[in-house]
Amino acid sequence: RLACHGLDAKDNEFLIGLIGQKLHPLSHVVQAMRSTRQTAEYIAQMGPFFVGHARWQSKGA
Repeated sequence: RLACHGLDAKDNEFLIGLIGQKLHPLSHVVQAMRSTRQTAEYIAQMGPFFVGHARWQSKGA
């Protein structure tokens, strides 16, 4: 579990990360989730959602 304390006023301690080679399918997952009852009801308390592309990555040590 990634510790992300104090992300919002209600101190939500999580984030949702979507990882994949193509952005469109990942964005589609988030849009599909928004239409579910649970997500629609709690969307203000979920997240943040990150869908993006890595511009640079360290080769590691």
